[in-house]
Amino acid sequence: MGMSCSKRIKNERKVLVIKGLVFGIPENKLNEAFKIICNIINKNKITTIIWDGDKCTYPNNNEGISRTASFTCILEMIYEKYNKLEFIYFKKTGKAHSLINGSQIKSDDFGNYLGPFYFLKNNNTTIINSKELLKPFIKGNHYGIEFEDINKWYELGIKGYKYILNIIGLKKVDVIVIGEGEAVKKELSVINNNYNEYPKLKIKTIKVDR
Repeated sequence: MGMSCSKRIKNERKVLVIKGLVFGIPENKLNEAFKIICNIINKNKITTIIWDGDKCTYPNNNEGISRTASFTCILEMIYEKYNKLEFIYFKKTGKAHSLINGSQIKSDDFGNYLGPFYFLKNNNTTIINSKELLKPFIKGNHYGIEFEDINKWYELGIKGYKYILNIIGLKKVDVIVIGEGEAVKKELSVINNNYNEYPKLKIKTIKVDR
């Protein structure tokens, strides 16, 4: 029974992974990325957007500072155009709840105001651990996947790719990178040395100069 369910799940999701810089992305680059993402969603009949759990950014109204221009801004743009997609994010154990609407907005060490996404709610977002199978795809339902033993800054993305291969069951996946930072470079270095352990990545990088 478990094997049958697993096979069914593997065949029904079509995934787009989104990564990028968490500050300093010009508006024209976000718009460029959004057009490319829309084309991929439409052409490949994408059902599921995945990212590494980076938070939504908020303005600092007390000091009149605009929200940080992170790649995560584009997740809201995607949701507003395609609100029946499934969104899946990765987090360390115990941290997935912080992206769900109603969670606290906090300032990080660099003065960025970070918090939840308005479209991730308690009634549509399920938090599970990385050893659990996903339930069959349902439009508009979302998941926070929690990973144990994340000790290095790049490990979440690496384990996320393994999850896509081994749990979701995809041997290849589309990836959009909106500005290639050190985390993405490190992930690709690790994957290139052990490529059989990961899905084949079809990567489109939008170059961002800051």
